[in-house]
Amino acid sequence: MKDKNVALILSVIFGMLGIDRFYLGYPLIGLIKLLTFGCFGVLWIADIICIALGKLKPNNGEYSAESIQSCSDGAKSMLKGFASMAADKAAEQGNSMGAYLANRIANAAEDGSGKKDEQNFATDFYNSKKETSIASAIMRGPYAMAFDEKGNKLFSVAADQILGFTSTSVTVKVNTWAITYDQKGNKLYSNSL
Repeated sequence: MKDKNVALILSVIFGMLGIDRFYLGYPLIGLIKLLTFGCFGVLWIADIICIALGKLKPNNGEYSAESIQSCSDGAKSMLKGFASMAADKAAEQGNSMGAYLANRIANAAEDGSGKKDEQNFATDFYNSKKETSIASAIMRGPYAMAFDEKGNKLFSVAADQILGFTSTSVTVKVNTWAITYDQKGNKLYSNSL
C-alpha cells in the first residue's frame, strides 16, 4: 500500500516533474507533467489539493489507514495556520469581516466541527465588531503597534516613534509629520511638525 504522506510530500516538492504520479502508478500522466512542468503548474497545484483531500488515490488501491489519519491531522494544522495568517493580514488591513471569517475557519479546523448555531454566530460577529480601547502602544523595529487590554494587536503602522496614545487613538511621528490613527488603524488626521 502507498503512503498518503509520501504522495503529498512528493507532490509538493517534485510535483512539477510528475514524480508524484509515477509513485501513485500513473506513469503516462507523470510523463506529461514531466514534459510540461506540471501542465504549467495547473496540474501540479490540482494534484496537491486532490492528494491532500484524498481524491487522488493510488492506481492499484487505497492508501494505508495510518497515513490517511496522520495526513488529515496535518491538513487540519495547515488549514489552521493559513487561516490564522489570513486573519492577521485581514485585521492589519482593517477588514474585520475577513479577519472574523478566517478566525472561524481556524477554530473549525482546531475543533473539527465548525458547527455553531446562528445565534452564536451573530453574537460572535457582534462582539468582534465592538470598539476596543487601546491599552498600550509600542515600537517594534520600524513599526508602531497598538494593543487592547487583552494583549491582542489592534494594528501596526510604519513610524519613526510614538508621540502618544489615548484609549481611542495613537499619534506617531513619520519623518516630519505627526499622524493620528484610531483604534482600528484608520488615519484620522496628520499635522506637520
